[in-house]
Amino acid sequence: MNKKYSIKETENGLFEIHRPNGEVLKTYRGKAYDGFSHNVAKNLCEDLNHILAAPVNHFGEIEAVERTSLIYCVLSTIREFEVEEHGAVSNVEVIIQDDYLFRFDPFLGQQKIERFVSSKVQEQLGEHWIRLPFGIKNLAGESKADAELVPEGTVASMLEIYNSLSPAQKVIVDIVYHAFEEFSITSTILHVSGKVNESDYYELFANLTQGQFTKDMNEEDYEEVRFQLNRLLYLKILNWAYQNQDPFLPGRD
Repeated sequence: MNKKYSIKETENGLFEIHRPNGEVLKTYRGKAYDGFSHNVAKNLCEDLNHILAAPVNHFGEIEAVERTSLIYCVLSTIREFEVEEHGAVSNVEVIIQDDYLFRFDPFLGQQKIERFVSSKVQEQLGEHWIRLPFGIKNLAGESKADAELVPEGTVASMLEIYNSLSPAQKVIVDIVYHAFEEFSITSTILHVSGKVNESDYYELFANLTQGQFTKDMNEEDYEEVRFQLNRLLYLKILNWAYQNQDPFLPGRD
């Protein structure tokens, strides 16, 4: 695909995105945007074009390219729903019980990974850091009821951070959490709140799901790391725009 996404100024002085085929970009359900500020439009356009040109791009359909953009997913979700009604992650206190951050897979069994994860988490959670047995998802019935749970103090600490986020940031938590295989709601909340940067967030993801450090990956595997880090970096700029109250963002009216 040789053509790219492009930006066009509208009559009201805002900007819209045009797909490579010339169509105006809409939400995944076909709802039109009201127009973006130039900075937001530029950020979204660059993200989409980066995905379009990436060596790891095997998407084929243009809709798949757009759904790979975390920015597009956030903007589309907020435009489709009233941001307060979206619900975002409404059950943090439940899904935190399965958080890989507290339940390392024993089959990964690498002490240096555990030390890295522990140090990154302890920087933020302090006394609320805890190490629990792995695999609560695989338990059932009475066994699950008797399983050791994430303490109330740790849950309360994360809920306090989560509840301090704006409605748009809560949608970002939801999108990122599902995009990264639901590996850790705690890590995702810490990332979106600015307490864990994108590099450390991806490192935690690689550690806890694959049992490896990104620096030990071969060039082919690391290409995927670069790709995903770029998605997070572009999303970080959108997060800033919401925090700085860009008046033309969906959900800001």
